[in-house]
Amino acid sequence: MKRVLVVDDELAIASSCALVLQTAGFDAKAVFSGEEAVEAASSYQPDLLLTDISMGEMSGIEAATIVMQSLPNCKVLFVSGQIAMLDVLKKVRGPAFEFDALAKPVHPAELIARVAQLVACSA
Repeated sequence: MKRVLVVDDELAIASSCALVLQTAGFDAKAVFSGEEAVEAASSYQPDLLLTDISMGEMSGIEAATIVMQSLPNCKVLFVSGQIAMLDVLKKVRGPAFEFDALAKPVHPAELIARVAQLVACSA
């Protein structure tokens, strides 16, 4: 079963995304900050990090960078309500920082499909 670490500083969003993914058959765990994501990733060993970009002290980008240093095969899927941020991210994508991005709000079916597609690539 593929593991997905869901990160969002809005408790309802992180929890509901994790529940949607669990219902679809993924092992999904919700955390509520970039710091929690970095801490949880070392023991949880996710196949995919699904993270908001703009959070409190540590952004999703910072958390993803740290997680990918210790888990280079972990895929990253950013979600953001700020379309401009997603456009900037797409310009910096490269072999050293491979990721995908979705705009909020994300329909559950789209979330499941994108996560399934990304973790299938790491099979």
